[in-house]
Amino acid sequence: MSSPSIIAANNEIQVLGSDLLDVNLDLSQARSLLALNKITLPSLVGSQTSPILRHAYLCFEHITGHGAPPAYDVYLNLPPAAQAMLKQSDHASMDAQLESLHFAGTLGFYGLESSSTPGLEHDGSGMNIILDVAGLLKGLRSRSDWSEQAMHISLLPREPLTANAAVSIGRISLQVAAA
Repeated sequence: MSSPSIIAANNEIQVLGSDLLDVNLDLSQARSLLALNKITLPSLVGSQTSPILRHAYLCFEHITGHGAPPAYDVYLNLPPAAQAMLKQSDHASMDAQLESLHFAGTLGFYGLESSSTPGLEHDGSGMNIILDVAGLLKGLRSRSDWSEQAMHISLLPREPLTANAAVSIGRISLQVAAA
């Protein structure tokens, strides 16, 4: 496996709360970065000269905070109607098939406070969580509503954030590697 290449990143600090948080990753430069590394992204297939994209990772970096924040479910490219349902806290009514087509994984924050506090074991820069999204991207890229320009990330808490908890994400990136 080649080492992963970062093809998109959002470096704005994202503060998580009790509501749905939407973040966009700009994919407009992804083609040139992939070509530079001789990775073929279209349809996730390759040729003799371009290796097949086998690995895609959604990376949440420098996650800091305190207290015990809830887990957050991560979705990619949810249709506007599904986003509206989630914004109204109507998670239960979202179609299970639609959810499975867009669900990337869950962010859990066990150890958040200790990783956010400088000390002998930690520098206080927070924790990192990586989700393998290769299979999900393959399915999303085969759909007619896929955009080569941006990827939409939705983060939904499983329960409301309590007053004594806080969590923020320093960077979200998409990294890919060929076989």
